[in-house]
Amino acid sequence: MTDRDLLQSGFRYALSLTHNEHEAEDLVQDVWLKLYINSGEIKSKSLFFTSIRNLFIDRYRKKKLVVIEQLEEIGETEILTSEIDINDIEKCLAKLRPEEREALFLNSVEEYTAKEISELTNQPRSTVLSLISRGKKKFISAYNHLMNPKMRNHSS
Repeated sequence: MTDRDLLQSGFRYALSLTHNEHEAEDLVQDVWLKLYINSGEIKSKSLFFTSIRNLFIDRYRKKKLVVIEQLEEIGETEILTSEIDINDIEKCLAKLRPEEREALFLNSVEEYTAKEISELTNQPRSTVLSLISRGKKKFISAYNHLMNPKMRNHSS
């Protein structure tokens, strides 16, 4: 993997955590610089992602933006991928907790297994599986809620 590919992958990961382009850029830049100063190179994607995650958590704690949200069980439905708009996806992802966005990103985009995610995030595999499952359900529910008015407008 080239440095450019690693930076792009790291940015996408940071964006999945922060849901803010500027914060994601800052995270990636700060981690990249720190790793290069300390060792002269980025030794692995896993180390890069772990460092991004740790810095995100540190900054999250400093801001004291701890979000406590009641999880509700939601029935799973299907999404028609042909009608998905990137803005709709961003709106739906905004409804997820940062932990859920992170687990979904690592699983869906980076194609990590639950075991790999648990090792990367230092969480039990069962917690990772729950985050992925709940994140998918919340995303689908948010998407269906968002699309209902649009579907009614298309049918008239």
